Amino acid sequence: MTEANTEHALSTAAGWTLLLIVLVFLLAVCAYRHLQSIPAGISYRVHTALEQAGYALRTIRIDGRDVILTGTVNGTDAARIADIVKSVYGVREVWTDLMIVSSSSLEQPLSKTRSHKAVGGKNRK
Repeated sequence: MTEANTEHALSTAAGWTLLLIVLVFLLAVCAYRHLQSIPAGISYRVHTALEQAGYALRTIRIDGRDVILTGTVNGTDAARIADIVKSVYGVREVWTDLMIVSSSSLEQPLSKTRSHKAVGGKNRK
C-alpha cells in the first residue's frame, strides 16, 4: 500500500468514526428529551381524565410513570379516583396519600391515618 492510500484509508476511518460519534450523541439527546416528556404527558392525561370525571385534584405528583395522589377527598371518591388514574395510558402505579374526610364536611377528617398504598402494587417505602 502506498502512503497516499494509507492516509486516505485513515482519514476515511476517522470520518466514519466521527460521524458515528455524532449520531450516537444525537440519539442520546433525543432519547433524553423523550424520557423527560413522558411525565408531562402522563400528568396531562391524568388531569384531563379526572376533570372529565368531575374531580379537581391539584395535588398530583408524577415520578417517572408512577402517580402520587395527595390531598383531601370524600371517602367514597378515593377508590374511584385511584381507579380512574390507574386506567390512564402510561401510568405504571398509583400511590395514594389521600386524607379521607366525611362527605358532609371536607374540613372534618374521619381518619387522620393516611393511606400509603399502591393500587395494584406494593407499599412504597
